[in-house]
Amino acid sequence: MRPFLLAALAALLPVAGCDTTREPVACTLIGCSDALVVRVATAGPPPDGRYVVRASGDVTRTCSFTLASAPTDTGDECRGVWIEDGVLMVTLEPVRGALRVDVERDGAVVARGSGVAVYEPQYPNGVQCGAVCEIARVTVGGL
Repeated sequence: MRPFLLAALAALLPVAGCDTTREPVACTLIGCSDALVVRVATAGPPPDGRYVVRASGDVTRTCSFTLASAPTDTGDECRGVWIEDGVLMVTLEPVRGALRVDVERDGAVVARGSGVAVYEPQYPNGVQCGAVCEIARVTVGGL
């Protein structure tokens, strides 16, 4: 009986086995670029006002925007500004090396942080396509 079961299983392998005729995966750069994402952790939701987020390291990047019900960036070095679960999120061009981040609202510093941003490779189309961008995420605390 066992030889019969083994023969039956062996006969099914070509049907249930691995498919080696898959089409190649399309690798693109859509939706992926190097970036520094700053999470501004303050007590409660961020109040309306005129914000400036400045990240300094090997270069200095500045993102200025007005927050009034919905963020409106000015198009300088802002990649994106949004509120996620009541937390202000700002995306900038990459800044490497020893990092210092200052967040101002209406001319007063409301959050500050320093350290080293760790950039992690991103695989938007899967690892088989290779890393096409690197993103670092940092959190700065309110004063």
